[in-house]
Amino acid sequence: MHFVRLSMVALALVATAIAAEREPERPHGRAILSLMGAKMENGGSPDALASYEAIFKRLDANNDGWLNTKEFLEDGKYLTRQAREGIFRASDSDGSGLVTKDEYVVNRVITDEAKTIIQAMDENGDGRVAEDEFVTNVKIEDKKLAAQVFKEFDLNGDGQFVIPEYLRVWGQWAREAPVTARLVVKKDTYVLPKGWQSEDFRKRIREEKDCDKLPAPPKVDLVLVLRNTGKDPVMIWSGGGIDEPELAVTGPGIVVPDSLEAFSCSNSATTPQPVILPGDKFRVPIKSLNPGGFSLDNVYWTEPGEYTITATYPVWKNLPPHLPSLFKHPEAKGCVHFTCRWI
Repeated sequence: MHFVRLSMVALALVATAIAAEREPERPHGRAILSLMGAKMENGGSPDALASYEAIFKRLDANNDGWLNTKEFLEDGKYLTRQAREGIFRASDSDGSGLVTKDEYVVNRVITDEAKTIIQAMDENGDGRVAEDEFVTNVKIEDKKLAAQVFKEFDLNGDGQFVIPEYLRVWGQWAREAPVTARLVVKKDTYVLPKGWQSEDFRKRIREEKDCDKLPAPPKVDLVLVLRNTGKDPVMIWSGGGIDEPELAVTGPGIVVPDSLEAFSCSNSATTPQPVILPGDKFRVPIKSLNPGGFSLDNVYWTEPGEYTITATYPVWKNLPPHLPSLFKHPEAKGCVHFTCRWI
């Protein structure tokens, strides 16, 4: 008889850099910026926000609500092209190649505040911040932590940092969500149906056009545990049909349908998801390799070997009513590795 068996548990994080089951060596990036006096996306005054929106409107030559590379890079008249390229990349938070007004405004709020805070530490006005300037002037009482933060801003390790260096790190930290993710295994052994091990079964899955004729995907018993390690509430996705984790499964015997004529013949119910308060956990049970019920996403394992499952769930850093449309959602991930072998 064929079994799928858990061999190892690991953690993969996008939202944070915390290792499983241990405290972080330093606070989250957002927590560090808060210690430095940053308000991040909440830092823009009404006048500043109005100014940023006016600039975006002026740059959006065709008035389609997006900035493309021609409008921003080729037709831009300020700074250097290299600088504009850096700004465009930072603003394009979803990597679409286009910058929305919201993306542009958020980036301006974050970067302008960063410059204000850091430039105040530049005692000699040379455009560079040395370690002694940073550690002496930064609003971090723990000077050991301050020295560690300086080294993270000093990307090239030359003992000082300039605007492009610290903005790169600052922008990443400001967009972090203070959420850890851990995928917990409730059951570590699963029977692999004998009929799934044949080439005929694999061909049937690949060539099936009617989603109603697909067999049910493999059952699993996992729990994705999300923990809010920050000081502010966070919200997991609140609707729109995305109330189940998205799974990515890899391994030697993975087969998915690629000939379906319909996107889906089934759907999961959408239920409002709660806010996770600071220090609290939220558990998302996972009972199938296709937890969302979308047939196009059905995954089947069909032979022995090691398989990796990664569960992804969107989380929101901000809560309504504060500019809910402005922010993209980072993703918390948990990962497990399975071994499928003959018993």
